[in-house]
Amino acid sequence: MTDADSYRRRMWRGDPLTVAEARRAYRLDPAKGLIPYARALYSFRHKPKCAKGLVELRSELAPYAERYLAHVSAMRGAQRLRMPDGERHALADTADVLSTHLEWISRQPTVPRAGPLSGTRLLALAEGACEEGIRLCLVDSELARGHTYCLLRLTEAMIRMRQKRPLVDEALASAMWGADGLSDPNQKARVCRKVGLILRKRGRSGESLWWGIKACLIPGSTRAVRLKSLAALCGIER
Repeated sequence: MTDADSYRRRMWRGDPLTVAEARRAYRLDPAKGLIPYARALYSFRHKPKCAKGLVELRSELAPYAERYLAHVSAMRGAQRLRMPDGERHALADTADVLSTHLEWISRQPTVPRAGPLSGTRLLALAEGACEEGIRLCLVDSELARGHTYCLLRLTEAMIRMRQKRPLVDEALASAMWGADGLSDPNQKARVCRKVGLILRKRGRSGESLWWGIKACLIPGSTRAVRLKSLAALCGIER
């Protein structure tokens, strides 16, 4: 097992030391460590200090997202098809992180309503990253069957719902359809609980309860993941 594999396993187990490790790596190399640090803070955002840290990180995540969008948007369809699978997967994963984190940050009460780091601007960047991530997944059969695509479609549903735009249920249905095919128990639980939370916001309480219970009962998921799923079952996003 590599150090990276060990770190991911510890993060899924809810080891708080992973945040400190990510912070140290970020301070040593901000360019390389920004996304892993943001991911660690988001994973522990139920802790006030981590939530505050993630919101403050918007001043770096926003320009990062702008550069990401400029890079990916410039790629034509043929370029996306020809790039190595690993590069495409990394770009899609980054789109998931940026869109998920920026969408969450954009609705926090301490985020200003106007200016370059306003909630509206952050939500627009989240939407752009989400759209590009979905496009990358749709040219890659492996990505299109994986958790990254499901999570991107769920973020798309959340953004559309907040903007009162159509096709929310279509995006949601796509993630629901893909959830059963996921093999990683922690990612599967993550997708299922997010489906349940969005269904709850849609007023579909019966389905929300079913998906929430399903998230709690995924065999092989860690205790920390099950606790997050239990919180989601009560309507608490963690």
